[in-house]
Amino acid sequence: MTIINKKNAITLAISLVLIYLCVTLLGNHFTNINTYKGLIEVIDGKKNVVLGLTAASTAASNLISLIPGDVGEPLADKL
Repeated sequence: MTIINKKNAITLAISLVLIYLCVTLLGNHFTNINTYKGLIEVIDGKKNVVLGLTAASTAASNLISLIPGDVGEPLADKL
C-alpha cells in the first residue's frame, strides 16, 4: 500500500466509526421530541402573528385594488 492509500483507508475507518457513533449514541437524542420542545413552543406561538400579518396584507391588497383606475394595481400585486 502506498502512503496515499493508507491515508485514505485511515480516513475511511475514522469516518465509519464517527458515523456509527453518531447514529447509535446521538440518534436517540436528536429523534426525541422532547429535544425540540422549546423550539416547537416558540414556533406555535408565532403562528398567530404570521396569520395576522397574512390577513393584514391581504386586506391591504384588496383595499388598494379598490382604488379607481390602475393606480394601485402594481402595489396590490406586490402585497
